Amino acid sequence: MLKRPSSAAVLLLLAFRLSFFSKFSGWLVSHNADAISDYT
Repeated sequence: MLKRPSSAAVLLLLAFRLSFFSKFSGWLVSHNADAISDYT
C-alpha cells in the first residue's frame, strides 16, 4: 500500500525507541547505583 512509511509512523517509532532507551538507561543507572552503594 505505502511505498514508504509516513512521517507520523516514523515519529511514533522514534518516540517509542526513545522512551524505551530512557527507561532502560534509567534502570541501568539505578541498578549500578545500588551495586556501587553495596561496595562502599
